[in-house]
Amino acid sequence: LVGLLLLVVAFGSGFLTKDDFNSVSWHLLALIAGGNTLGLAVKESGLLTAIASGLTGSLDVSSPWILTLQLTAAVFGLSVVVSHTVAAIVIM
Repeated sequence: LVGLLLLVVAFGSGFLTKDDFNSVSWHLLALIAGGNTLGLAVKESGLLTAIASGLTGSLDVSSPWILTLQLTAAVFGLSVVVSHTVAAIVIM
């Protein structure tokens, strides 16, 4: 809502022009917003907790190198299935 208000003020006051508005990459902004929404849905639905508990229970923590390799494989596998934003939220 604050961003929309800023947009209205910036374009309504003449600080930004119609050409500035048309040069904005709207599809990229929609993609980012969709990734953030999907990440929030994963977190709020409890899927994040289920994935995290399943992941922590199956990791071998005997060696830092093996743990790093396992986490890298998990991040790679997860980011293939879902967006990178959601994968980052799940891994955090």
